[in-house]
Amino acid sequence: MPARRSLLVVAVIGVALLRAAHGWADVNVKDFGAVGDGATDDTAAIQAAVEAVGGISQKYPGTAYYAEMEPLRFPNGKYRISDTITITNGRILGEGAIIEQTNPDKDIFFTDYAWRLKISGFTFLSGRNHIRLHNPNLDSGQIQIDECRFYGATGTALDIDIVSTTLSVTNCIFLQCMKVWVNRGCDQAIMRDCWITTHSEMRDAAAIEHHAGRLTIENLCGVPLVNGDNQRWIDNHGWNVTCKQVRFGGEGGGFRAVVNYRKYDQPFGPTIVLDDCLVCGSGAVYCEEVPNQIHIRDCLFGGGVPVVVSDEIDLDAYFEAKTRDLFSFTATGNTGCGEAKLPKGLTRVKLNLPPPVGMTDAEAKRALKAAVAAQAPTAEEDATDCEYEGHAQRSQPGTFTDLSPSSVTWHVRDFMDAAERRNAEHLAFAPVGTDMVIMRRTSAEGTWPHVSIEDVTVDLDTHPFLTWKQKPTGSDAPGTYAVRVFDVESGQGLLLEENHYPPWDAYRAFNLRELLGQTGKRTLRIRYYHLGMQHLGKDTNYAQPGEHIVLDFLRLEAE
Repeated sequence: MPARRSLLVVAVIGVALLRAAHGWADVNVKDFGAVGDGATDDTAAIQAAVEAVGGISQKYPGTAYYAEMEPLRFPNGKYRISDTITITNGRILGEGAIIEQTNPDKDIFFTDYAWRLKISGFTFLSGRNHIRLHNPNLDSGQIQIDECRFYGATGTALDIDIVSTTLSVTNCIFLQCMKVWVNRGCDQAIMRDCWITTHSEMRDAAAIEHHAGRLTIENLCGVPLVNGDNQRWIDNHGWNVTCKQVRFGGEGGGFRAVVNYRKYDQPFGPTIVLDDCLVCGSGAVYCEEVPNQIHIRDCLFGGGVPVVVSDEIDLDAYFEAKTRDLFSFTATGNTGCGEAKLPKGLTRVKLNLPPPVGMTDAEAKRALKAAVAAQAPTAEEDATDCEYEGHAQRSQPGTFTDLSPSSVTWHVRDFMDAAERRNAEHLAFAPVGTDMVIMRRTSAEGTWPHVSIEDVTVDLDTHPFLTWKQKPTGSDAPGTYAVRVFDVESGQGLLLEENHYPPWDAYRAFNLRELLGQTGKRTLRIRYYHLGMQHLGKDTNYAQPGEHIVLDFLRLEAE
């Protein structure tokens, strides 16, 4: 065995015995043979110290695990390594420590189980990626990187692929790294009080790539080293990017602040916000795809305009969405960009709604007639068998009021919730005796159409319960539904039921006097939704055009 390796093994065993005897709380890499003289290869010693870190990790009832790990300390010195150090969770603390990776193909710190981790007080030199973190979607993770300096990463200073985790990068300096940060999976990530000088050889790339949830950058000083080869500060492939008081510098002419690659989505999607920033170069936001929101406010421009949309996008034909409420684009309070305004197609979004894929009016009429004919009369269920949360169905004369088309208004003329499609494009209905057939004209995927029941007058003192019951149809189509009720005078609305799982033909009863907090006579509007979707593990079964549900009754009942 080589002499250095023998000494290292002896050191590790000796320190382990001392820690066991004395209960030391910290692990010091120098106690494991690291020298930190800028010449010795300290890889093995540092890895041994990492593996010696102890701690406790236990499950707290009803929550995630909690963990406390012994700090791993690097005293002042320059530690040379030639391989990647696989780190653990806990606190990794540098005390003026420099770590230099001598192998350009290796990272400095890596773990595939990042969860509760703090890295602070280091200067990282050379190598491929300085800190590379991954985890298998661990709940309630928190990563902190603070007071570190990153020089000359040939890959990325921070390569982060962690899920169900928050990440903060604070008080750090990044100089001449080919990429500063690739954020692949954080739910919430923030960079605050940092400095970036980009790499002079960065080409057709951005200093920061965002592929995850929310990214916030505050009080960043950015200095570009411009080579003219399509450089950017931030590429957004993720959801939300917010920059506050960021200096996107103008050295060498600067370059664009944000390029957005993620297209708008429904019911919510990506947003870009620049607030009180210095924006130099060719402008603030360039859209390869247009997000749901762009807000550029109170920024000082040293060139360029607030928003540019790719020539490949025809804004008059681009937006295929249910409602304009999904979009918001503003540029206000900015200076230095002359009379530049938003592109015309963003100031007034033009919606291009594709026709629903489903039945024509003639096809729907024939299908509804067939559904009505196929709905064989069935015996009424004994009311004594119907009960819901302590309320038994009322069946005696005077104890209930049927909300049938003969007494109140049923229609599908209005629009679906938060959409610019009418319910009549998706549903058709017809009475069958005392029952009501409600049929899909389109696939149930992605829509919540409803039948409106209006002009409903109720005395909540005498008939406070709204009740209903569906009937089996003899089909495998999902009979899922939802029910909302609105008090017209107060404007109050309630989602009473959203039923995605069988049985779909169970009796339901809700006390509106208690739920609305109202008494006496009121006017109601009711919406009965034919959802037609059933979740089956990772898959979903959707009702198809022509498939229907049958509503046995919709009533107001006495207590």
